[in-house]
Amino acid sequence: MRTKIFLVFIILMATTLSGATRRRAASPDRCSAIVSPATLSFTAAGGHAFVAVAVSGGCDWSPVASDSWIMAAPASGGVSVDVPPNAATTPRTALIHVRGAVVVVAQAANQIPNLLSNGGFDNSLDGWSNAFSGAGSVTWTAGTALITSMQTTPGYQLSQCVSVTGGKRFEAGTKALIPVGQSDGVINLAVYEYWVPNCTVSAGYHQHPLQAARSPIGTWFDSSIVWNSDFGTKSILVVIGAGGSFSPPFSAYFDDVFIREKP
Repeated sequence: MRTKIFLVFIILMATTLSGATRRRAASPDRCSAIVSPATLSFTAAGGHAFVAVAVSGGCDWSPVASDSWIMAAPASGGVSVDVPPNAATTPRTALIHVRGAVVVVAQAANQIPNLLSNGGFDNSLDGWSNAFSGAGSVTWTAGTALITSMQTTPGYQLSQCVSVTGGKRFEAGTKALIPVGQSDGVINLAVYEYWVPNCTVSAGYHQHPLQAARSPIGTWFDSSIVWNSDFGTKSILVVIGAGGSFSPPFSAYFDDVFIREKP
């Protein structure tokens, strides 16, 4: 009888130990991580930051970045984070994983400066010239330039000269609105490269393709030019205008005119 009781006891013990083993094998990772801060924001210039990490359970850990542009390395008490400059004109976001915790890293877009002065016509028409215009007028209204042509061609226009370093890729553009209720006409955007400073009129120049747009009517739209400048270019003249109507006057609004280097 004692032998039978002993065998039953052994079987029960074996069953209990086997169940405990299975429960330990199936139990989740008892280690957890807390990161501070959980979000990092960088300007387009990039920079360095430190994220404190507290891991319970005594587990080993190492940061893992989701994108190659983030450099994340273990440091005393946390993670050392380095972000290089963002050359793109769009923002970017990535993650750093530390055990079960996540650090969100966001970087702003590269804001390439507008080489034009007062390209947004924020308060006036300062910086712009109508030296090459025909019959017509330009007025400042509600943060825009309203150009009105009183002749068929070449129309009325505004221009501005900027100094540049040649041999680079540039983009010039503007937003425009052609009001409804007038005869058919066009808005123009053109750029002229000069091999001398200050866009000297008497000097030789090279004109790039002229962008002319007739539509859409009654709503703002974008017009732009992208080109590779000559190596000898020292200044560029940016021209915006309205005209081309067989029954003037013809008017158009302009805003956010720019010229900038294109990555």
